[in-house]
Amino acid sequence: MTRSFATETNIDIDERELEVERLATSFQIVLITLGARGVFFSIKTGSKALVPCVEVEQVVGTTAAGDMFVGYFATAFAKFVATGASRG
Repeated sequence: MTRSFATETNIDIDERELEVERLATSFQIVLITLGARGVFFSIKTGSKALVPCVEVEQVVGTTAAGDMFVGYFATAFAKFVATGASRG
């Protein structure tokens, strides 16, 4: 299930805390991409954090950047689950 919370990059995670908590009890992992702010994750065990993005000098294009991130995460996570190994 993919759900968009907001399109602004200045979203305040605290505003979404209840929704994130609800989703985290329904799913093992919740990822919310926040554009230039990075990604917020929450896992069913209770761990959660905002991971900042890597700053770059010049952004060339952002079309599908969030989709690419989620696709890469899903691939790396599937590999980890299947083999017990992180990317490498």
